[in-house]
Order: sequence, then structure tokens, then C-alpha cells
Amino acid sequence: MDFELIYNVIGQILPFTWLEPTFMKRALLALLVISPICAMMGVLMVNFRMSFFSDAISHSAFTGIALGVLFNVNPYLTMILFGAIVGIGITRAKRGTELSIDAVIGVFFSAAVALGIAIVSAKKGLTRNLQSFLYGDILAISDSEILWFIGFFILIVLFMIYSYNKLMLMGINDNVAKVSGIAVQNYEYFFAILLALTITFSIRAIGILLVTAMLIVPASAGRNFARSAIEMFWYSIIISIFSAIVGLALSYYFDSATGATIILIAVACFILTHIAKMIRERL
Repeated sequence: MDFELIYNVIGQILPFTWLEPTFMKRALLALLVISPICAMMGVLMVNFRMSFFSDAISHSAFTGIALGVLFNVNPYLTMILFGAIVGIGITRAKRGTELSIDAVIGVFFSAAVALGIAIVSAKKGLTRNLQSFLYGDILAISDSEILWFIGFFILIVLFMIYSYNKLMLMGINDNVAKVSGIAVQNYEYFFAILLALTITFSIRAIGILLVTAMLIVPASAGRNFARSAIEMFWYSIIISIFSAIVGLALSYYFDSATGATIILIAVACFILTHIAKMIRERL
């Protein structure tokens, strides 16, 4: 892929001062891929009422990174593997216990975070290696990482085309989905793995501390304003992309953390859509 050509096109279409540096064009391109991924997965998470589930996986990424640094293995690999293990473990455990899903997630969440803290506290100096993962560093993204993002974006789009209606039905009622011939358990496992991958890719841009917000806030804002499930889907994507572009631009001018600025714009969109919803209901 000729990234230089793409960056030249971006510069011609968007001749703004903040987009003059190549690293800003690279960051914009990465966000244009990552933000719709988060929006699409976020819609399903809001539908499944699983925001706490994403918190558990995102914080388990901290432990996965610590394990990678500890054993001198690529931390992105260990982050993906550990996050997928936690996601599959939660999905399996919730079907084998009478505890509520929140209680099951809480147990896994606590165990993952405690293990990560134990590793970091036992091995002095690991904290320095975790800073970029905690806060994200979209401005340091590479062209090769963008290629991975694009590949994953294609996977998510194909997954949505094939599974979106089935997953929405599962979110409404598991039993109805089963009667309709949907392999609910298989879809839950696959969704947990894709969510772990989504969080892994998003951490590079947003950081562990805010990655759940990138998934939940645009989807929640879309739900405020949407009249149907399909409207929610598209509104969430639009809000997520808008937040990413405006947040990136403002972070350049105010010299603020890019991930945090993006989330603040998304929260502003949520507030505005909530106000618009209240006005519409009173008319």
C-alpha cells in the first residue's frame, strides 16, 4: 500500500495546519479505521449491557502486557492472548454458575488486575514500559500497524454483515435466538475474542484507561438519538469518527492527550444527543 500517496491525498482534501505533519496524517488514517471498529462493537456491547465486560478485558490487557514485558515476549501478543482467555473464561463461567453476570465479571476483573499489580510490584522497573499502554500513543503509530488495523476492520465488517441481526436478537432474548436456530454459545465465544482484539488495537490509540469509553460512549450517544437499531448503528459510527477527527485536531492545538481529548468530544456528543432526545420527546 502506497501510504505516501494516501497522505498526499489527505493533505489535498484536508489542507489544515494541524494535518501538515506526516505523523498527524498517519494518526488520522489510523483513527478513521479504529473509530468505526469501536463503534460497531460498542453497539453490540450496549445492546448486550456488557460495559463491565469490556472493562474486565481492557484491564486484563494490563496484565497481558506485564506478562509480555516480564518474559521478554511481544506485549501485544500476550495482551491479545490474555484478553481472549479472560473473555472466553467469563463467557464459559456465566453459563456454568448461578451467579449473576456482574458477579462473574467482577471475579475475573479482580483476578486479572490483582495479577497484573502483583507482577509489576514484584519486578521493579516494569512501570516505565507500561506508560504508553496506559495512556495510548496514536501519534507514534506506524504504517505497518495501520495495515493490521485495516485487516481487522475488514474482519469486523464481514462479521457484522453476517452476524449483526443474530447478535441483536441474542441481546434481546437468548431463548428466542436459540429457537431461531442461532448457535448462541459459539457466537458469544467469537464475540469475546473479537472484543479482546478490538480492545487490543484501540489501546494503541486511546490507552487502557479510556478504551472502554471509546466503545461505550459513541454507541450510547447513537442510542440517544436513534429510532431503530440500524439508525443506532450508523449514528454510533458517525459520532465515533467525528469525535476522533475533532479530538485529534484539538489535541494538536491545545497540546493535550489525544485519547482523552477524543473521549471528551464523544462525551460532549452524548450530552448533546441526550438533550436533543429530551426536546424531541416533549414536542
